[in-house]
Amino acid sequence: MTEAGEYRRGTRRRDKRELRWRVLISATLLGLFSAHVSGLLPIGAISHLENLAYDSRLRATMPFSVDERIVIVGVDEPSLAQEGRWPWPRERIGTLVDRLFDRYGVRSVGLDIVFAEPQDGRRVSSAGGRTHGQWRALGGWLESGEQLEQEQTPDERLAEVLRGRPVTTAMIFRDASDARSVGVLPESVMRWEDLPQGLAPEESLSFTANLPVVADAAPSGFTDNVLLDRDGHYRRVPLFRAHRGEIYPSFALQMAWTEKGGKPRTLDFEHGGGSGLFSGHGLGLGENWVPMDRQAAVNVPFRGPRFSFSYLSAAEVLNESAPEDLLEDRIVLVGAWASRLTQVYATPVAQAMPSVEVQANILSGLLEGRVLHQAQNPVLAELTTLLLVAAILTAVFFYLGGWWAAGATLLILMIYSALNVGAWVTMSLVLPYASVALFIVSLFVLHLLYSQIIEARTRSQLSTVFGQYVPRELVDELSERPQNASLEGESRHMTVLFSDIHGFSGIAEALAPRELTRLMNEFLTGMTRVIQNHRGTIDKYMGDSVMAFWGAPLDAPDHARRAVLAALDMQREMVRLNRQFGERGWPHLRLGIGINTGHMSVGNMGSEFRMAYTVMGDAVNLGSRLEGLTRQYGVGIIASQFTRNAVPEVRFMELGPVAVRGREGPVTLYEPLGLPDQLSQQEQHRAERFEKALDALRAGRDWEVEMLVETLLVDDPLRHRLYRWLLGELRGQDTAQSGEKAETEQEIAGRGESRRENGL
Repeated sequence: MTEAGEYRRGTRRRDKRELRWRVLISATLLGLFSAHVSGLLPIGAISHLENLAYDSRLRATMPFSVDERIVIVGVDEPSLAQEGRWPWPRERIGTLVDRLFDRYGVRSVGLDIVFAEPQDGRRVSSAGGRTHGQWRALGGWLESGEQLEQEQTPDERLAEVLRGRPVTTAMIFRDASDARSVGVLPESVMRWEDLPQGLAPEESLSFTANLPVVADAAPSGFTDNVLLDRDGHYRRVPLFRAHRGEIYPSFALQMAWTEKGGKPRTLDFEHGGGSGLFSGHGLGLGENWVPMDRQAAVNVPFRGPRFSFSYLSAAEVLNESAPEDLLEDRIVLVGAWASRLTQVYATPVAQAMPSVEVQANILSGLLEGRVLHQAQNPVLAELTTLLLVAAILTAVFFYLGGWWAAGATLLILMIYSALNVGAWVTMSLVLPYASVALFIVSLFVLHLLYSQIIEARTRSQLSTVFGQYVPRELVDELSERPQNASLEGESRHMTVLFSDIHGFSGIAEALAPRELTRLMNEFLTGMTRVIQNHRGTIDKYMGDSVMAFWGAPLDAPDHARRAVLAALDMQREMVRLNRQFGERGWPHLRLGIGINTGHMSVGNMGSEFRMAYTVMGDAVNLGSRLEGLTRQYGVGIIASQFTRNAVPEVRFMELGPVAVRGREGPVTLYEPLGLPDQLSQQEQHRAERFEKALDALRAGRDWEVEMLVETLLVDDPLRHRLYRWLLGELRGQDTAQSGEKAETEQEIAGRGESRRENGL
């Protein structure tokens, strides 16, 4: 068996081993990420990246507008300076509430304040720790008269101010089992056993709530957050919490109910709901549907950075200097604003945001139906995504490999990014991004490293078998499809290209050897890059000449098209290089290119001392002769009729037939101009006029030929050699040469440049 046959037989065995190794790589990495997602092996770096990705998406999609419906009234430093230190007496809080409703006509008020102890400092030991229902069952602690004076206490007067008005107060749940509960819990919204299956709010062990008299006068909701992330940032909030089998709402949700007409008798957990990995429970809130995760939590729908809501000092309300139009018919949240009074939270949009402003953001999102949430089962959703990605990328690298695999990986990453952002924007669904993106990149890197190992081994084997015959660029290409490797001589339909610098001998004599070397290196590098970009094979360099072909050793059905487009790009590259050469004082180069398509012998040719993979035959010789004719016709590229017929989508201009030595009949020559949509209308008209002149020459209409040529000479002086050649054909003499004596090419080029600058 030949070496090539042995190589192909071994390829099938290697494919099975490669598949096993790639599955092992993907499975190992999948196991590592799965351990992180499930919490068995948390990886801090991934969690940190996930938080950064969440924060970036949040900041990029926030409304960045002020919600005019909500106003924050803060107990700030000016308020403390005017009204005294905190906590303020109940009378002052009552006065503030009266001012808001009676003087400014607000719609509702949320007091982010807990009234847990009487104003005189006596603890409510007999009521502390009881629920609202338990306290009422005792006959109403305030109504029993056992601990009351004849006149109303400050707490009772505050309760009278709150009663009957749309006011919400705050309370706090605690997770410490040894903490004593203080105050009275409000009436629960439902019992644990009435929750939909799968919904499990956080359970609290103790609480700090309002005095019974205050709890009886106004509903309340909890303001604390037990779902802080590891980095201490405030991203998720529960809408419900549980205590001893009873379910209680958050402060923002209670305010939203107040705004919607009061707490509904029955909570709507079914409207708009669904099932599956990426949908789950939710809460009906008027016309809006608020989706929640399994912990009855949502992500805080921040509107923007701090001060995304109108803000007033409490002192302005108390002294009645606040603008009426800013408060009238508004929802007002009252809370501590001075840094020494309030708890501040680190958020994705601000490092220190007061609690009352966070509550305002939550309330705004609830009222607008703009609430972010996680999947019902985020762990299962993420694991499913990772498994799907691992399967796809394993198949991609096994079946595609190389740059195709890199492109497919980038496409998968882009598709997942688009789906992730789309789910965020259209469904308010927060899907994991950083972990999946990092998993995709990690898989890509590991599989790429493995591919490099396999590729290095494959190239080594190919070099052993074919290295002495095939140029390096072909070895690299064949390493991806080794089954197509064949160096035996064969006849193929191919396209060959020859290029050469006009007048190179004079240029070489005018330059110093070092300068000439630099010029040639840059010229050949530019031309080679263009040819390789069009998947051509560089056959050889011959001084200033380049020979290339398309269609071997790997088949290329569009070889003629690739060759023609490469020739056009080579001329464009020559223009770019000439600009650089002119800046260095080097001479201007003119490149001639000949292209022919036909059957050629291709394969391993040479002697026992040196072998080369090259092409031979009459079609190859014709391509070389066409390059030589570019000087006579004064054009940059000449292609044969065979190439022109193979590329109908390219616009060619006929140059006429020519008798070629060694061929029985004439060959019609064409100049490729480019793809029709890339040509200007002026270029199209010039080509049409030249072809009309050529037809007139054949028909013997000499006057028409001269008229058209003279028009072309005026309109396009840079191609004067071609047009004077046509006149020479008409008059039977070389007028191109005589014309050059009267007018140099440099002068004509300058005139043409001047015409272009003047829009002619």
